[in-house]
Amino acid sequence: MLIKKTKQEYLDVKIVEKRIIKQRFLTKIISITPVVVTLKNDNNEIYHWTFEKGGDIMKLSNALQNNLVKKYESFFGEKLEPVQNFIQLLQIKNNKPQTINYKGIRLFGNKFFIVPNEDETSQKLSFTAIACGLGEKNSIGCGFCEAK
Repeated sequence: MLIKKTKQEYLDVKIVEKRIIKQRFLTKIISITPVVVTLKNDNNEIYHWTFEKGGDIMKLSNALQNNLVKKYESFFGEKLEPVQNFIQLLQIKNNKPQTINYKGIRLFGNKFFIVPNEDETSQKLSFTAIACGLGEKNSIGCGFCEAK
């Protein structure tokens, strides 16, 4: 897949490169940009997960996993049924949620340090997080991660 080199008023494409990166074993995932996660409460109201508002780490890790399963299945076209959560250790790296202004609203996100489990399914989901982003609103730059 190549994008034609082009020059417009606000866009100047110099070169496009396609690289295939093989899946490798990941021991750590570190979010570079804030990870946005929305949940529904008992009244079906949508809210951003924050430690102060929700505080339930299990809801957060389940939401992150469910989001990654959808991305994996969409990208690879195969069903994935995890037997456990892919997260072995989840650490929140900021004291307060970071805000992102988007279309007149404020989104809240956190930065995470994650140690994934070692099983094959967890590693597939971890690699998906690196490739596609963790959480929601990846198209505006949220949830970008690096691996160790």
